[in-house]
Amino acid sequence: MPEVNDTVKLCPNCRSFNDLSESNICQYCDFNLVEGKFEELMAQPGEVFAAMKKYMVPGEQLRHAAYGLQQSTLLIIVALIAMLLPATLITVLLVGANAGLFGSLVFFIVWGISLIPVLALLRKDYMVGLTDQRLLVVRIKMPIFTVNLNDVVSVSDYPLARARQAETKIGLMRVFIKLKDAQSSINLQFGGRGLSSNYKEAVEIAHTLSGK
Repeated sequence: MPEVNDTVKLCPNCRSFNDLSESNICQYCDFNLVEGKFEELMAQPGEVFAAMKKYMVPGEQLRHAAYGLQQSTLLIIVALIAMLLPATLITVLLVGANAGLFGSLVFFIVWGISLIPVLALLRKDYMVGLTDQRLLVVRIKMPIFTVNLNDVVSVSDYPLARARQAETKIGLMRVFIKLKDAQSSINLQFGGRGLSSNYKEAVEIAHTLSGK
C-alpha cells in the first residue's frame, strides 16, 4: 500500500491512491482531490469539434477534438490557504467576530467569491484539435457558470512533426499530454466524469502523437 504524504493522496470517493504531482484529479473516478468535488464544468466533444471547425484551412480535415485543462495543484493549494486570512478579516468586518453559524456562512461565501479570480489565473481551459496537418490548441477563458467556446484567449498550432515530440500518458479515465516548445510548455489533462467520449478523443490524440 502506498504511503500517504504531501504528493500521494487517498481519494475519498473510490479509495484509490493518486500522485498529486501529476494531477489533482483522481485517475480512477475523476474526483477533484483538492476541491473535494467532481470536475464537470467542461464542454462536450461534439461542441468542441464544431467550435474547432472555424480554425480549419481549406482542405484541412479535423480528425479528433477534446476539451482539456491545465492546472497547477501546488499553486491551487497555496491559493486556498492564502485566501483564508483575507476572507476571515472581511467576514469580521461584515458581521463581527461572534456571529456564530451565520458568520461561518458569510465566511464561506466570501472565501468562495475571493477564490474565483485567483483560480481563474491558475486554471487554463483548452480546446485541442488534431487534423491531418497539425495539432491546434485554442485556449478559452475559464468558465464560471457555463462554458463559452467562443471566448478565446489565444490560438496556437503545432505541425505534426513537432507535435509528435509531446509527452503523453494514458490513465484509466484521464489522459495527459505535455507540449513543449522553446518558450514554454503546456501540461494538459483530459477526461471528466460523464465525459467518456472526451476521454476517447483524447486517447486518439495521444496515440497519434506518441505513434502507438
